[in-house]
Amino acid sequence: MASLSPGRLLRSELLAMEWSEVEALLAAMSPDQLAVLLTDWQVWARDEQLEPPGDWSFWFVMAGRGFGKTRAGAEWLHDQAHTYGWLSLVGPTFDDVRDVMIEGESGLLDLGRLTRLEVDDEVAYGDLDGDGAEEAVVHTVCAYGANGAQDTVQVWGIDDGDPALVDTLGEPSTRVTGPLPPALIDATVEDGELLLTWTHYGDDDPNCCPSGKTALRYELDDGALDQVGRAVTSTAG
Repeated sequence: MASLSPGRLLRSELLAMEWSEVEALLAAMSPDQLAVLLTDWQVWARDEQLEPPGDWSFWFVMAGRGFGKTRAGAEWLHDQAHTYGWLSLVGPTFDDVRDVMIEGESGLLDLGRLTRLEVDDEVAYGDLDGDGAEEAVVHTVCAYGANGAQDTVQVWGIDDGDPALVDTLGEPSTRVTGPLPPALIDATVEDGELLLTWTHYGDDDPNCCPSGKTALRYELDDGALDQVGRAVTSTAG
């Protein structure tokens, strides 16, 4: 078995940590260390976006829109440039190569902006723990090139007059939302419970057009969000 790169080892360690441990690690890093972390493709790439192991001549990625093919190719080519003096970019036309592979979003000239954090300005409020005070539900999206993105939902409260993170929810399993990674459609508070609605992909849906949606409910109990009931899937629209 091939040994993991330092970036992949760090990724596995981060995924195994509790969120509080990740926060402590990030807080202890210098700005330069954080910059290196944010631009290390080996940390952020999904397994299927990395070249396969072994001795091969052709690597072919067949995937739909939003998979991150352009980013994967640009990052791999960037790594190869340190070894080989000449590399070729092949596309239908010169304009395609320039506009997509080189200058486009996720292209070679875009590698310095590996990730972008977006915070939804529509914040949901409601009393989730029954103490008479409202919590804030904040939706963030980490965009990492092409149409690839990862949604996170955070619940914030007030502790001694200061904002305090209560709990965080990531994307639900594709076993719940279909074969492709979901995107958050809506986050609301209803009857003291958090209601999250995600896109749901059918087996033949392209990345651009999920045909359904899945609703999940959570209750806040002792500072932790626990799912209530079963996921409810319906037709989008």
